[in-house]
Amino acid sequence: MAVTINGTTGVSKVQDGLSNVGKVLQVKETLKTDTSYHSSIGSSPQAIAGMSCTITPTSTTSKIKIEVRWMGECSEQYNLMFQILRGSTSINLPPVAGSRQRGLFCPALSYAYSDNSTTPEAASFSTIDYPNTTGSITYSLAVVGDGNDSMWTNRTYVDGDAIHHERGTSEIILTEIGGS
Repeated sequence: MAVTINGTTGVSKVQDGLSNVGKVLQVKETLKTDTSYHSSIGSSPQAIAGMSCTITPTSTTSKIKIEVRWMGECSEQYNLMFQILRGSTSINLPPVAGSRQRGLFCPALSYAYSDNSTTPEAASFSTIDYPNTTGSITYSLAVVGDGNDSMWTNRTYVDGDAIHHERGTSEIILTEIGGS
């Protein structure tokens, strides 16, 4: 039995439902240009001041791509991990495995330990979230550690006025992508 579909019946309805699938619907961005400091970073996520961004999805089926670029310096970066918070909840973490620190990425080591006060670390990563809402959502970059760590954002540990004491910017970008 042959089925005939014309433009006034089913075809347009199918196209309407698929018109935004995989398309970028909106982009939001926060560029942090000032510096900030965090001390005694422990196992509870500490949101980094100025590193949050808010988006209101247009559909409950949309996914949100979260991209982060961070520059700074850590007292002991080998104990720190970055997390993404949706509101106050960490997202996309690996399963709990004993007392191991969990996160999405860590600051990349960029120096020999003897030069730990003037050579910044960096991190650049992304993840996808499926928030299932059309309400406003705030995503934030957060950091966790072992309780003894300190971290500076957008500057080196020693912030003297010299060519070898770098400053930079950090950024969080949210992209809504149409879902099915």
